[in-house]
Amino acid sequence: MNHATDSSNSEHQSGGLPLPGLLAVGFVGAVCLHLAYAFPSFCFALFFAYFSFATLSLTRTRRKAFYPVLLVGLAVYAPQLGFFWTIFGPAAILLWLVLAFWLALFSVIAWRIRTRWGVRPWLVTLPFLWTGLEYVRSELYYLRFSWINVGYALAELPSL
Repeated sequence: MNHATDSSNSEHQSGGLPLPGLLAVGFVGAVCLHLAYAFPSFCFALFFAYFSFATLSLTRTRRKAFYPVLLVGLAVYAPQLGFFWTIFGPAAILLWLVLAFWLALFSVIAWRIRTRWGVRPWLVTLPFLWTGLEYVRSELYYLRFSWINVGYALAELPSL
C-alpha cells in the first residue's frame, strides 16, 4: 500500500486532529505528567497524560503522528532529565530526542493500527503497545532508558 492510499484511508476513517490541536493535547499531557511526578497527590494526572499520548495518534497522516509528537516528547523528557545538559552539554538534546522517538513511535504504530483495523482494535491494543515499547526501550534497547515511566511517578504511593 503506498503513502497516498495510506493517507486517503486514514482521512476517510477520521478527520483527525489539526496540528495546533494535536500539539495542545500533547502539551497538556506533558504538563499532566510533570504534575504527577512533582506532586504525589496529583498522581491521578497520569491518566490524563497517557490518554493524551494515545490521542496523539488521532491524526490524518503518518507524518503528523510522528513529527509533532517528537516535539511533545521533548516537552515530556527534557524537563525531567534536565541534568543531562550539565553532564553532556548540547549532546543532551540527542539523548532527549532518542527518548522522544519512542513516544513518536508509539503514536505512529497506534495510528497505523487505528487506520488499518479501526477504533476498537486500537483501544484494545494501546496498553499492550505501550507496555511492549516500554519493555523494549528499557530492557532490550542498547541505551536502556527506563526513566519516566508510570512506576516512578507512583513510587511514593506504594498502595496505588
